[in-house]
Amino acid sequence: MLIKYKLEKEDFLNFQLFAASQSERIMKKKRNTPVFLSLLTLTMGVCFYLMNNIPLTVYSVALTFLFCFLYPKYSSWRYKKHYQAYINENYNNRFGKSIELEFNQDAIKSKDKTGEGMINLSEVAEVCETFDYLFVRISTGITLIIPKRELLDVESLKNHFILIGLNIIDKLDWKWT
Repeated sequence: MLIKYKLEKEDFLNFQLFAASQSERIMKKKRNTPVFLSLLTLTMGVCFYLMNNIPLTVYSVALTFLFCFLYPKYSSWRYKKHYQAYINENYNNRFGKSIELEFNQDAIKSKDKTGEGMINLSEVAEVCETFDYLFVRISTGITLIIPKRELLDVESLKNHFILIGLNIIDKLDWKWT
C-alpha cells in the first residue's frame, strides 16, 4: 500500500508532545516538581509562622497554592514552547515536503526529498494511533509520523497494517496536558 503526504510544523510538534507524554522520566518530572515546590514553600511558610512573621507566612502559603494549581499548566506550556523552538531549529526545512511510504509484506519503503530508504517490518516496535495521527515507531528510535488528515482512507491503511502483522495501539483519547 502506497501513501503520499506532507508534514507541517504542527505535525512535528504533536509528535514531540506525544513522545514526551509517553516518557516515564518526563511525566515523573511533571508530577513531582509541583509537589516538591509546594512542600518547599509550605515548609518556608511554617518556618515564617514560627518566627511570627505573618506577611511572609501568607506569601509562602499563597505560593504553595500557586505551585499546586498553576505550575502544571505552566509546565505544559513550557514544554510546548521548548519543542516549538526545537522544531523550528531542526526541522524547518522539512515542512510541506512530500513523503511517500509503501508498506509491503516485509518492509516499509520510504521516499522523501533526502532520498529513499527501506525499513524491515521486523524492526517496527509499535504503531500508535491518536485521534489525528498514526505513529510508526521503529526499534532504532525513529518514528514515522502519518497525519490522518492527509490520508484518503485511514481505515484501509489500518486494515493493511493488521494484514501485514502490525498491531495498532489505541491512544485515541491522547491529548497534551
